[in-house]
Amino acid sequence: MRRIQDGRDDAQDGLDQLIYSNRFGEKTFAVDDGDEARRRCLLALLNGTDFDVASESSATVRNLWNRFADIELLYPEDLRDEELPFFICWLLERVMLVDISTSDGGLALENCSSPRRR
Repeated sequence: MRRIQDGRDDAQDGLDQLIYSNRFGEKTFAVDDGDEARRRCLLALLNGTDFDVASESSATVRNLWNRFADIELLYPEDLRDEELPFFICWLLERVMLVDISTSDGGLALENCSSPRRR
């Protein structure tokens, strides 16, 4: 959505802060974990520049790049025109992402695999 609205008169503010923050002049991505290959990939995606994904040994980086390409292909045409600013506003105002994390992989799956108790 950020790229689609780039240069439009009706572009909406707020998407950048979901993607990255600027700390002492350096972009820190919301999904940044310190991995340099992932950071280069994210910068290329953010800036719309080329990235040699074929030379990457990391499956995570290749997956990140390829899933972004899927999103670009699958993004609905009807949300690219005059509906785009309204959709962005809805997303920013109405959608909340929640991060629930644990250091124990077994705990992460506990509620998914156990039957509901009444």
